[in-house]
Amino acid sequence: MASTFGWPSVADRIRSLDQQHSVGLIATTRYSTAAQLGFALHDPEVTAIDDRHDQYDYWFDPAAHRGQDALIVSDSSLGLGSVKAHFDQIMEIETVPYSLYGVTIYTPTIYFGRNFH
Repeated sequence: MASTFGWPSVADRIRSLDQQHSVGLIATTRYSTAAQLGFALHDPEVTAIDDRHDQYDYWFDPAAHRGQDALIVSDSSLGLGSVKAHFDQIMEIETVPYSLYGVTIYTPTIYFGRNFH
């Protein structure tokens, strides 16, 4: 439940980082976080990259993004999982902790992925 809060802060960071890195792809490591981030960004192109079969497998065209760099948001409890295999290199950029009443309740991490394949 904690992961339902704080997405506007993550969206703000993604917008800023996208201007710095000029990526062609914004992704998450889970379908639920892809939906939340896509909603916060008002961007239907945000996708999930995961071994778990979900609706994003139908919506996302991997061939259209081949060779692109990406910003990837990962749930701290899931890590990067199978996403690593889809990029030549992945570098951690930052963590965006959510706090409520002074207590950190969720800490997604943003990564930069080079050369999607």
